[in-house]
Amino acid sequence: MNPLRTIFARCIDLRSVRMLLACGAIAAGAGAAFADGASAASGGAASEAMPAQDPSEIRGLTVEERVGSTLPMELLFTSSEGKLVRLGDYFKTEDGRGGTAAAFGGQAKPTVLMMVYYRCPIVCDVLMSKMTQTFEDLDFTLGSEYNALFFSIDDRESPEVSSAAKTKYFEGYRRSFTPDAREKASKAWQFHTGDSDSVAKLANAVGYQFRKLPNGEFSHPVVAFIITPDGKLSRYLYGFKQEPRDLRLALMEASEGKLVRTLGDRLLAFCYMYDPTRGGYSLQAVRVMQVGGVVTIVALAGLVGVLLAGERLRKRARLAAVGASVGAGLGAGNGNVGELRIAPVAGDIPRGGMKEGTP
Repeated sequence: MNPLRTIFARCIDLRSVRMLLACGAIAAGAGAAFADGASAASGGAASEAMPAQDPSEIRGLTVEERVGSTLPMELLFTSSEGKLVRLGDYFKTEDGRGGTAAAFGGQAKPTVLMMVYYRCPIVCDVLMSKMTQTFEDLDFTLGSEYNALFFSIDDRESPEVSSAAKTKYFEGYRRSFTPDAREKASKAWQFHTGDSDSVAKLANAVGYQFRKLPNGEFSHPVVAFIITPDGKLSRYLYGFKQEPRDLRLALMEASEGKLVRTLGDRLLAFCYMYDPTRGGYSLQAVRVMQVGGVVTIVALAGLVGVLLAGERLRKRARLAAVGASVGAGLGAGNGNVGELRIAPVAGDIPRGGMKEGTP
């Protein structure tokens, strides 16, 4: 069979393969888009079922996102160990504002920052417990890839209260640690209290609004802030439960690629984008289809390359077989060829030349 026809026929088959792969990518993208649409629809239906007016306790309390703003590094707080610390001690800046990351030996990392109060009867306890579970499920480790800083919005709380809160929630972080690694993780997760001025300035810097109620409790939003190693606001994650995937993506983004270590991380960061309408990350159907298209092209190129290489090898094998056959035939006739002699032919001129007088 003509090799060109063979390749052409196989390329036709490759078209079928390509169509199947492309259809699979489109189906995956459509499924993701449908899921997002269904989620949005269900969210819309739920919002329609909710009362049109917020309770008076939370009315007017919003979060004003200030992505890219730098935290006020000069603010002073008290750690759960009773030490006075500057906010800049946890970050490392090069803008002259004094951040040194001294609390972590100069090794600043992406940080999860939360504003809560430790004696909160319901909301903050649930929020911190859920975040502890997310830390547990996350495949990044406190102190190695990221830090966590919690600040009380209640200026009446003392270091003893924040120390009890740290003991409670850190015990829920049940990673298998060596003693040194556990101590490092403990230093990376700090609980703070502060005076009303420092608390108000930090809350204003991150766009966080809260209100003290007549019964002494506080009304406040439910949000986590992701901070870059140099102390800039990177992302806002809303809700009680943060999915480990969302937190991982936010930390990778805040690290400016330093925590993106594998091809899987790069694909994850490429296919998921931050959705400000839901305060989290969602799968982008267009990105999935783009990845599917690239995979399809690479697969087709590989298949065509394999087919062409195989055809060349088969052609070389056929030529080698023909050459071997001809060589074998010549080898079999070598004895007779060696005995061939050139017989004189009538009319040949004698070796000595023609004698004079010869007719």
